[in-house]
Amino acid sequence: MRRWYTTLALAALVLPGLAAQTFYGDLALGLGWRQLNGDYVPPAPEGDLTGYLSADLYAEFREDDAYSFLAAVRMEGPMGSGLDATGNPASSPLALSVVQCYLNLPFDPWALSVGKRYREIGWTELFNVANLVTPRAFDAYDYRRNPPAQLDLGVALGTVWLSGLAWFTDAASWEDVSWLLSAQVVDGAVAAEAGVYATATGDWHVYASGRANLGALSLVAEGILDGLAYSVVLGLALETGGQDIQLEYLHRSQGYTDTEADAFIDAARTLTDPADLASHLSHYSRFAFRKDYLGLSWAWHSFLHPDLTLGMDAALSLPDIWAAAADWGGLSCLLSAGLDWQVIQAFVLSLDAGWTLGGMSGEFSSFTAERALVTLSGRLSF
Repeated sequence: MRRWYTTLALAALVLPGLAAQTFYGDLALGLGWRQLNGDYVPPAPEGDLTGYLSADLYAEFREDDAYSFLAAVRMEGPMGSGLDATGNPASSPLALSVVQCYLNLPFDPWALSVGKRYREIGWTELFNVANLVTPRAFDAYDYRRNPPAQLDLGVALGTVWLSGLAWFTDAASWEDVSWLLSAQVVDGAVAAEAGVYATATGDWHVYASGRANLGALSLVAEGILDGLAYSVVLGLALETGGQDIQLEYLHRSQGYTDTEADAFIDAARTLTDPADLASHLSHYSRFAFRKDYLGLSWAWHSFLHPDLTLGMDAALSLPDIWAAAADWGGLSCLLSAGLDWQVIQAFVLSLDAGWTLGGMSGEFSSFTAERALVTLSGRLSF
């Protein structure tokens, strides 16, 4: 982490005299109430009040057609007794981190990018299975992108963009570095992308993703292959009358069957030693547990008023629907709804509510701390 602060300090001293400067950010504060989930497998956190504070500061330096540099610093943490992004009690009340810090160097038709940054891979919006670098993973419920350091070299050949990427997640030597070779083409209403990963663990992955815009309707398909294991996403997006609707279905060949999922959850409930429980649950990952998931995102802009937006997100953990007899007792759902009010251009007030639905054998109802959560928050941009 220290090397990123060193990079920021050097950039702050050198770049202001060389390029146009832009500083911007936002400050967010949220307070809420939660109903704890009695079916939650780990020890339940205490209290029914939640709160969080976050601040983001961006510094951007740009020289037209020469280079650009961006640094983003985030301060965030719960207020009082809070949970982290995985639903566990937060270990630190307030944390400071460098979210992005990278330099872009264009050499037409080449481009070189060095540093810590988000990398968009694939055309899906809810289940981003093709992205092993900074996956989106259904932003509304599991937004945990922590971009690693990267070295990215690309070249444009007409409508085709070829890229070679190396990324360094806890890498101590070049044998620990992961690699990606990819090609992307955007031609009118059709976009496609494909690539090959060679990860530091020695695994190879091949992926492909595509999107077709048919007026107000868009179709998307994405898949990734690791030997005989694969994940596939099929989806559609619709924009009409100020409303945006996205629907995606995810199938994972390596996901647990109904019997295996029940055995995993039952075994977790029998563990009382915290160390054993933590080790057991380390094998659990949201949206990578069962074979089938369904995601829905809907937003209605200018709802009753030009400054109001109403939205809803739902993620369903489905039983093994392709089995001879699916066990629908394992069905569970994460459901959320929110209303955003653009009070002024720089300030948004939001009222959000979320629910966890499902029984004791459901994935989300077993591994989500809250049964219900209501939050009032404000975000000030500057």
